[in-house]
Formats: sequence, C-alpha cells, structure tokens
Amino acid sequence: LKGVRLAVRPHPLEDATRYGDCLRELGIEAPIFAHEDLAEVFARSVAVIAPFSTAVVEANLADRPVAVLNLGGEPDYVPYVERGGAVGVRDLAELPGVIRDFVEHGPLWRRLYGSRRSFLEDFASTGVGDSPSRMADAIFSLEGDLRAGTRERQVRIDD
Repeated sequence: LKGVRLAVRPHPLEDATRYGDCLRELGIEAPIFAHEDLAEVFARSVAVIAPFSTAVVEANLADRPVAVLNLGGEPDYVPYVERGGAVGVRDLAELPGVIRDFVEHGPLWRRLYGSRRSFLEDFASTGVGDSPSRMADAIFSLEGDLRAGTRERQVRIDD
C-alpha cells in the first residue's frame, strides 16, 4: 500500500531471524523490532496486525486498531473479534483493505474505536468480574493442549 510502512515485532521468545529471511524472500523492506518494548512499538504504530496474542489487548490499551490474522480456518482461540477488540482477517487478500480502512479511519476503524471500552472492560479489567482469571485459565488450558499435541478442544474464555 502506498504510504504505509510495515514494521515487525516478533514475540520475545521467537527467533527474529526467520522474519528477516521471510521479508527478504518476499522483497519487503521492513524494520524488525526484536528487542524494543511493545508499548514503544505501539506508540509509533498506526495499527497492529497480530495472530492470537495478548498483544491484541495491549494494542487496544494503546488505542490502536487491530487486525487478527487467522488463516488456518480454525475458530479463534480467544474471541477478540466477536467481542469488538479486533477485525478478523481470514484471507491475506482482505488485509490491504483492512489496513487502508485503519489508516483512513474508515468504518472498521470507527467500529473498533466505538467498541474499545467495552472490549477492554471484558479483557483488561482489574476491577469487577473475573476477566484476568478467565484469560489465565484459557492460556493454561491452551498450553496443556499444545504440550499434549492435541488441538481438538477449543479454548473459550467467554463462558
């Protein structure tokens, strides 16, 4: 997209060189912020593209629109999209339009902006409710499934 610059912020436990290799193979010039604080990266960003990650909540806390990539056809592990914290992207062909909308403050951006407060009350609340414990339970459950090599059971935190 003209006028849009990509930057990559891998998870701290990931090998950042694989992103460099991928970007070179695709012919994309993009900085890789492997060691920068996530809040600093968000402060310099217009929008965030992420898979299933707690970075979705952190981006919302930083007042940034989020697109959640789920290209595998599986249901989302955490209902970020259905709760209004992100736009779901199921096909890479959708991504340029979503990014354009975010940059231009289009209808998707406005929808996320309007739902951010209630989303954060669900996912980042430290007051009323048990959102933090539900999130922790979902993460531990998913970790156990991954260690056991099973992914048949979907983790839901909105029960």
